[in-house]
Amino acid sequence: MMAKGFWVALATTTLMTGCATTPEDTTPYERYTLANGMEVLIWPNRNSESNNEVRMELVVKAGSEDERPDQAGLAHFVEHMAFEQRDGSGNNPIDAWLYGLGVEHQSHANAYTTFDHTRYYLQFNGTAPERLEKGVKAFAHIASQTHFDAQEVEQEKAVIEAEWRYRENTEKADDILFKANLSEHPWREQLAIGDMEVISHATPQQLSDFYQTHYRPDNAFLVVAGDVDLPTLKQQINDAFSSWSAPESAYQPADDVMVVPQPSILKLTAPDLTGSYVMLEGFSDDWLIDSEDDLYRIEMLGAIFDVLQQRLDRVANQEQMTMDLFAYYGRHISHRHLGSLVLEAVGDTDAMQQALSLLAREWARMAQYGLTQDELDRWRESVLSNERNNLDSAKYLADLAVDSLLYGDLLKGHKQYLEYLEKALPAFTPEQSQALASDVLAFTPRITLVQTPSAATPTDQQLRDWSRWPQKVAVPMGFVGKKEAWTVTKQPGQILSQETLPSGIKVFRLSNGMEVMYSRHKGNADWVDIQFVGLGGLDALGDDEAISARLALSVMAASGLGNLDGEALSHWLNERSITINPYFTYFTRELQLAGPSNQIKSMFRLAHAALAEAQVNEHVLEHHKRSALSYIQRQASGNRDEFDRRVEQAMYHDDTRLRRLTEQDIENVSKQDIESIYHQYFAGAQNYKMYIVGDLEPAELERYLTQYIANISNQSADYHSTVDYPKLQKSERIVGDGVGGEATFITLMYEVDAEDYPWVNLSLLKAEAKQLSSQLTSVIREDQGLTYAISADFIGGSRLNNTVQLRVDFSAAPDEVDDAINAVNQQILVRARQPIDMSEIDAALVKHRNEFDEAVASDGRLMIMATADMFNRSKATLFDASHSVSSYNAEQVHQLYRALMGDQARHVEFILNP
Repeated sequence: MMAKGFWVALATTTLMTGCATTPEDTTPYERYTLANGMEVLIWPNRNSESNNEVRMELVVKAGSEDERPDQAGLAHFVEHMAFEQRDGSGNNPIDAWLYGLGVEHQSHANAYTTFDHTRYYLQFNGTAPERLEKGVKAFAHIASQTHFDAQEVEQEKAVIEAEWRYRENTEKADDILFKANLSEHPWREQLAIGDMEVISHATPQQLSDFYQTHYRPDNAFLVVAGDVDLPTLKQQINDAFSSWSAPESAYQPADDVMVVPQPSILKLTAPDLTGSYVMLEGFSDDWLIDSEDDLYRIEMLGAIFDVLQQRLDRVANQEQMTMDLFAYYGRHISHRHLGSLVLEAVGDTDAMQQALSLLAREWARMAQYGLTQDELDRWRESVLSNERNNLDSAKYLADLAVDSLLYGDLLKGHKQYLEYLEKALPAFTPEQSQALASDVLAFTPRITLVQTPSAATPTDQQLRDWSRWPQKVAVPMGFVGKKEAWTVTKQPGQILSQETLPSGIKVFRLSNGMEVMYSRHKGNADWVDIQFVGLGGLDALGDDEAISARLALSVMAASGLGNLDGEALSHWLNERSITINPYFTYFTRELQLAGPSNQIKSMFRLAHAALAEAQVNEHVLEHHKRSALSYIQRQASGNRDEFDRRVEQAMYHDDTRLRRLTEQDIENVSKQDIESIYHQYFAGAQNYKMYIVGDLEPAELERYLTQYIANISNQSADYHSTVDYPKLQKSERIVGDGVGGEATFITLMYEVDAEDYPWVNLSLLKAEAKQLSSQLTSVIREDQGLTYAISADFIGGSRLNNTVQLRVDFSAAPDEVDDAINAVNQQILVRARQPIDMSEIDAALVKHRNEFDEAVASDGRLMIMATADMFNRSKATLFDASHSVSSYNAEQVHQLYRALMGDQARHVEFILNP
């Protein structure tokens, strides 16, 4: 889906919004005002997610709307300088504090500037008082002591200009839509990036004047959420911010400029689109949420749009649409509290009339009939389940607090909010849903059409006619009941052996040859994740089979399982909040399932059916073939098609597992081909290993393993790879034209054969990707100003990779391309030759191990289990970072970089918009 412009999509299940607490409140946070006028909100929260974690937010209520024309872009410039300042000794005090916290600018410490505020945020683990004090001091320095060094100001101008090229001055669909959405607002001329003429002539004094005018305690607030000691933190905040004094005169905020857009039709073109995008929008004013009645109404609006989206998904599948359909609501959280109600269609231009007619039909059906009781019950169960899991993280709570302090909405404590939902949601009736739906959905839409320049454009009258409600619509269709859909008639299998490893992982070996690994994890309460992984993916298939396999699983997923067709299966899964996803990778065949713990029996039965009873519906296959053909044709008509084909040829050659499929490839795939792929390569026990993470009783797990997994057909083909993953063949430069704009987009690839460097491991590559990205950012971005964003990544380190590859992505001005590439190569050589202090390697290793520990404690545990063999990690000590995250040494680092820059390496440069 395209970006929503400046309308911020608001997930209804995360709306806990704020006014000041009253004496009778029992909120878990404390909100108060310092003597200098700065508001503070501290939300202590120690639990499964935010234990030993903190999130800090400093918000200054000034943005681009506060600028005069001769200041356009200074608010954003000041934000940049807050991180790039120098003190009297020439050192960067912010860098020193961040280094002391072990966090990096841009990843866990960053900022952004918008129309009406500037927001700085900092997130880190380890909440000892001395660490919290570093974070508080860093923000206090940004707020009151930022220094505008002349040399740093000049260097940062180049960075901002590169950002302008990279983000603003392109002809991408989301940028075009963003500006179109501002067409009726003065903000259209007040984008945060500003005026490059103003930026190029900005002086340290001008920046300081803007800073002194707007960075003042009575125009800012601080939010801290997480595992903190309240009295200690309050004293640290008071000590750090007490010297920041407010001017005697009161602050004068900018006038609110938001207006309610009127119904109209906007037609736009975007070269980067491969089809069409059409949006129907309604607007309403005064979305302030300052009471429980308002909160109740916004939750009910969420139910209407969530269910409307579910209906659209079913309709699109049933009608075999080649456009995706979406429904959502949101609001730009301004002082006007302006809300938007949106319906979208994205995809094949030829299907636009059908798509808009279906949107209008379901829109009218919801407005006339509301929700059924079944839909309402499922929605409520899903919301409550999500809220119980979502209300723990420090970032989540900090976001709620920031929105409250910025815009005055109701803020409830997380436990209070959940209790409120548990009490309020059961009271919502289908009759109430119909009354609210008929009220909010009765709008004349603003229609925005964005499409590729070569597409046939419908007339205004056609767009109005296609999106007009039909005079009569049927009542909402019925739904599959709550009865169990999967009847397993096969006799139970057996667990032949089981053991518990020192890591706590239980390993079961089943009678059909399958191995199962289970880790009991209570961190994600009431939830279970399951993954089947079998070695031998597209690489184990012949060329014709690989083509069929690339269509097979999406076709089967939409065709259905057992006695349920695709639509009925979708209903059944939605009822239970279960997801199922079968797929091939280049090297593996995989099946993922996830759902609530109370649905675990259904999930195991579903897994049995997925590996035994998949369907291939002829009509669904034809729909997917038409969709694929339409996409291929749109790609071929794009203005960067030639460049993309040359990139594809350089990277993939003619490997049918990766290259773009041809129209003839698609036409040749038959129902029998897909059924053959399923039965030969996906169904049965195969050589799958099964991984399970969740909070299950072992006895319950053993019962389900014997009843539904151990009796899956004992099909266990011994797969061997028929092809290696394609390597770059030679060093070359590939240049091509694409979307317009001022920026040139560059990807550099450096590749060597993995067998020549057997000691390369994932730990080394992950650490070096961060080190090199940091070095490139410091030199190429900050010192030389050749790009705004630059990143480095390594691919390799597992026993499946046949190469080690370094990839560097960035943008540059067209006349600076060669300078930027030379600068990148020079910095890689520096990394290959410069002395590497072992303390640097040790610090990287510690950071990587901390990240590994976080993954083990959260959602990453299943992936760590499923990839243990791939990265040669012992399952006995799998969750111990000191064993699973390998050490390495400086000579290995040097050797890797020397190899990547050596004569035997293959270097390819992809340059778009030269």
